[in-house]
Amino acid sequence: MKNKLLLLLFAFSFTMITGCSDDNPVDNNNIIEDNSQSEEARYYAKYEVYMPLGGFTSQKTSRKITFVSENGEQTISTSNASWEGTYGPFKANTQLYLKAEAESGGIRNNVEYYVRLSVSYNKEPFTIKGEERGVAVSSLSTSYTIQDISE
Repeated sequence: MKNKLLLLLFAFSFTMITGCSDDNPVDNNNIIEDNSQSEEARYYAKYEVYMPLGGFTSQKTSRKITFVSENGEQTISTSNASWEGTYGPFKANTQLYLKAEAESGGIRNNVEYYVRLSVSYNKEPFTIKGEERGVAVSSLSTSYTIQDISE
């Protein structure tokens, strides 16, 4: 009786395993991929801002940051001393820019502020393409036009 039960259980398991397997070859046409830019190079932009405003008081500080994203020009306001964002993909010949402006809060005389724009080609590391630094300034900006390096 035990042997018949084990044989029946084994046969059932074998039938379930082999009956549920798909013997059809893989159809690569059903794989969904983002091929919208597969033939073109993909460039990504990384923006960095360092602009600590205010002094040692509880003074409210704010800075306006304007930059180019894959959706066009974007503007944000932040009270953080530093900000970073990565956007893309972009096509070659896209004009990128980054501008940071003090909206409120004191300008610090002893601190160097900066804005930095870096570009990555496909999955390569980011390379700095534009940077501006300044002490006791209320606005910094940099720009770069993406050069096609895929050829």
